Amino acid sequence: MTSRYAVTGKPVMHSESPALHRAGFRYARRDATYLRLMADSAQESLYLFKELGLSGMNVTSPFKEHIAALLDETDSLASRVGAVNTVLSINGKTHGYNTDPKGFALALNKAGICSGYNGLIFVLGTGGAARSALSVLKAIQIQNVAVISRDVNRAKTLANVHKYDAHSYKQITDKADIIVSCLPRNIEIPAHLIGRDSLIIDANYKAKKPAGVKKYVSGASWLAGQAIATFSLFTGVDIPVEVMMSAFDKSLQTRDNIALIGSTGAGKTTVGKHLANLRGWSFVDTDAEVERRTGDTVDKIFKRDGEAKFRQWEQLCIEENVSHHNKTIFAVGAGALSSSRSKKTLCVNARIIWLWSNPQTCAERLLNAGNRPMLGERDRKMAISKLLEHRIDDYAACADGVIDTARRTPMEIAQRIQDEIDLCR
Repeated sequence: MTSRYAVTGKPVMHSESPALHRAGFRYARRDATYLRLMADSAQESLYLFKELGLSGMNVTSPFKEHIAALLDETDSLASRVGAVNTVLSINGKTHGYNTDPKGFALALNKAGICSGYNGLIFVLGTGGAARSALSVLKAIQIQNVAVISRDVNRAKTLANVHKYDAHSYKQITDKADIIVSCLPRNIEIPAHLIGRDSLIIDANYKAKKPAGVKKYVSGASWLAGQAIATFSLFTGVDIPVEVMMSAFDKSLQTRDNIALIGSTGAGKTTVGKHLANLRGWSFVDTDAEVERRTGDTVDKIFKRDGEAKFRQWEQLCIEENVSHHNKTIFAVGAGALSSSRSKKTLCVNARIIWLWSNPQTCAERLLNAGNRPMLGERDRKMAISKLLEHRIDDYAACADGVIDTARRTPMEIAQRIQDEIDLCR
């Protein structure tokens, strides 16, 4: 049985966690999938976690602190840190953990910093990553630490837990020996904090090394360290750090098409047209392309020739269109991934977004949609449920990201996908 895992955050499509964990699954020979959840809140993340039947989930900014209060249980470390970056489903209950401290410990080790260090350390930020860094620094008895934030009151609240100092950026005139940057994506480290010989340890693995900085530990070490610990929670297997470090994925940056997948009624065609307009790209509906090629409707092809013949036409249209187009949005038929060749073509040539909608919502959207070949006319909710049961692992295996369509308008869905894709650049 395939196990399903994911990472959630906002934004999340830039996350390298899928690449790292998929490499781990290959190494450990585990039948498992891993994708990204595009949620707007910790609550929605947990809803999708349950709806998709996930076994485990990583949590990134800005949900780490919020999700902790929503879980059935949290372990002692996550409770002390006040943030959760890993969720497991155990016997129907949600359990929260925090593996960020192990990630930061690996980054410290790479920098050669150990217990007894007496240089001045600035921890920038007050979110989950900063909380984890402070817990590690305290645990190894490093004393000369200050929490720095634009919001000095938040900095003081966090620093007081560990009996450290706290300041706003404007209050600082000293240069740090070590800067632990836990700043949000695309926020630069204030230059006046950086000394000529400062060492920077960055939690953000997408950040660029500041100009003029000679000593820099990227967030890749931090991410790999926490991923190793999380993978052990997921599977019980210890993965060599080299497996994780070698898995950082650049493939998302090179795929200039977007394919929308999901159940019939999820909204692929409507969302696809909106997304194509937003990006100024072309739009192709694979069902419509089959009808154009054959001169018959999908319904007639199914009735006359059967599903197998339709899948042959569908596969041909996907191979010829997706392989030879750039900057195109594809709305892909609900059953297209049953073809291994179609699946491979899509995975190689497009970023794949799974439009999730539960069977009840899909059925309601199809009330006046006329005949759909594989659904019949009576209990469409039941028919969609049965098809989804067979297709869900293919969707999860291929999808780069998933978004719930039930709570958003088609334009809102398209805009969120647009925003996420733009942040991947």
